[in-house]
Amino acid sequence: MLIDYPNDVWDVSLSFKRIGDGFDASLGFMPREGARLFRAGINYQPRPHRWGIRQMFFEQGYFLATDLAGSWQAMKSFSRR
Repeated sequence: MLIDYPNDVWDVSLSFKRIGDGFDASLGFMPREGARLFRAGINYQPRPHRWGIRQMFFEQGYFLATDLAGSWQAMKSFSRR
């Protein structure tokens, strides 16, 4: 499932993937088996029209992986300014 709000000033996205135990990825890459993967991200990209700055970028995002029972496997936070 993916929810995405792409816009010039605000860009927000949420995604969820469930990969079952019996999934066979023989034709491609799969990050992990038997997992739930959550991602959330928000970007703020204002255009100040001052000092010769055309656009600024501020990003924050999160990633969480759990097994199918809900136990945490990995968590990551990232940002860019």
